Formats: sequence, structure tokens, C-alpha cells
Amino acid sequence: MFYLLLIAEINKENRTINRRQYFCFDIPASLQDNMLRDLHLSETEYMAFYSYFSWPNVIMCFVGGYLTDRFFGIRVGTVIFCCLVIIGQNKFF
Repeated sequence: MFYLLLIAEINKENRTINRRQYFCFDIPASLQDNMLRDLHLSETEYMAFYSYFSWPNVIMCFVGGYLTDRFFGIRVGTVIFCCLVIIGQNKFF
């Protein structure tokens, strides 16, 4: 499965996968032009907003890893965190 995803990502003719991945993982970057225009933000303010969005995700990797190793285990932790991601994405859309 991983190799199929890797081949699809490398494939230059199928650019839709690259675009979908960009919009899914990097939502604030895809909205940059609209946010700068509509909210009258400067580049510095926007990048500060983007940092506030990104840094908690870095810290939560360590928290999630600790919880998985110490309490849940790999299988249960995977199910729990996948459910949290699905709930979060459904709440956003």
C-alpha cells in the first residue's frame, strides 16, 4: 500500500493527489491570499498566525507518542488518534 501511495505521489501526470494532500495538511497556507485580503493582515501577522497553528501540532506529537507508549499501546492508540483526526476534519468541514 505504501509503495502505491509513493508511486502516485511521484507520478507527475496525476497532480490531483498532490493538490488534495496540500489542502488537507496545509489548510492555512491554501487560504493565505484570502486571509491577507479579507482580514487586512500583513505578511508578518499572517506568519505569526501560521506559527500559532503549527507549533501545537509539533508538541502534540510528543504528547501522543507518550500516551501511546505509556498507556494505550500501538493498536489502541492508532484507533483513538485516527478517530480524533476524523472527528476534527468533520468538524472543520
